[in-house]
Amino acid sequence: MKKIILIFFIMLFTQNTAASVTAYLASIEEAILMAMESSGEFMSTRALFGVSEAQIFTADAIINPALIMDVGLAEKTYRTGVQWIIETAGKRKKRKQEAILQHQITQDEIDVKMLDIKTKVRNAYIDLYAERQKAESICIIINTADKLLEIANKKFTSGTIPQSDLIQIELIKFNAEIELYNIESEVLNSYNTLNLLLGHNLHVDCILETPVIDERFSDIVFLSKEEHEENIKKLTEIAFENRPEIKLKQDNIYLAKKQLDIAKTDRIPNILLAAGPDLVSNSPGTLNVGAFIMAAVEVPIFDQNKGPIKKAKATQELSEKQLKAQQDTIIFEIRDAYNRLLLNTKLVNKYKNSMLPRVETIVEQSFQSFEKDRHDIMLPLIAQEGAMKIRLAYIKAIADYCTALSDLERAIGMSL
Repeated sequence: MKKIILIFFIMLFTQNTAASVTAYLASIEEAILMAMESSGEFMSTRALFGVSEAQIFTADAIINPALIMDVGLAEKTYRTGVQWIIETAGKRKKRKQEAILQHQITQDEIDVKMLDIKTKVRNAYIDLYAERQKAESICIIINTADKLLEIANKKFTSGTIPQSDLIQIELIKFNAEIELYNIESEVLNSYNTLNLLLGHNLHVDCILETPVIDERFSDIVFLSKEEHEENIKKLTEIAFENRPEIKLKQDNIYLAKKQLDIAKTDRIPNILLAAGPDLVSNSPGTLNVGAFIMAAVEVPIFDQNKGPIKKAKATQELSEKQLKAQQDTIIFEIRDAYNRLLLNTKLVNKYKNSMLPRVETIVEQSFQSFEKDRHDIMLPLIAQEGAMKIRLAYIKAIADYCTALSDLERAIGMSL
């Protein structure tokens, strides 16, 4: 019995662990899909959609009738009937239209949140990848220092090299280890940020996709200033058509206009109608049967709904100014992301096509020269340290390139 219980708890623990930790993550698109399915931030926003649907039913509801009874003891009258408020000027229909607009605005907000999460996931994914690559580059220096320390100890024992060379190698290794510790801390921060966005605990050694440089944008470095401005203009036009924030601001303007219409319509009074049988007993044993009809209309003398009307006008003006501000923000975002994409495309091409191949050759030559005793033991380490700095700069350029591309797609509201 104890064995069965133990097996049960082991199976339960294994299942919970498997459910909470995802071992592999192949691509950025898979990460985005995971965030759409599990992110608490996105799911809470999406839940508002059901709330706005319920508001449509509420706005379309018909006011319930009321049963009334009037008993007059002095004249022995008895009235029982139905009272109903008749809404005038199509108020119910306009309320429903307002609720439908609110529902559309909720959808716009969900689209904005979806776009935000996509961008955040891309950038967090890229940050984690870049920090891991930095750590690997530092590890190369540490491994190189270990190999050279082994050789240096032998040569120092035989009196071939001075102790100062040995000390310099150890200092470089210590500095690299300190830097690696700092980078590992950044790796952990990036890992936690991505986990929070995904709503999953990724395996600490999860496999990440290597960012790909989009060859479609490799030629933008050769364009003239006028051609760059034309590209930015076209991207701005695309953004004005696709950004959900623009649609959100436009729908807010439509909503403010509808609310102004409703506020003006509310000045028209509703009609209160009541009808039913009228029973009157004038003397004992006699009962006169008839009917009564009653009507009432509010007279809008003091309250003419000026407050809601003024508020609706101010809301409409505010929404129009927010639309203009959003358009200005989009123009800035596109220009900023485009210029960063252009700059980092140049840097990536420079590192990839000239600096990286050259520094790899230098590292190889330095080791060959050292092995032939043409130079001291510090040369390979200095060369490897210089190569590490260039690799780190290349990794940063790739990360900045991917971030700029992600920000540009976010700025225009669609994938390029």
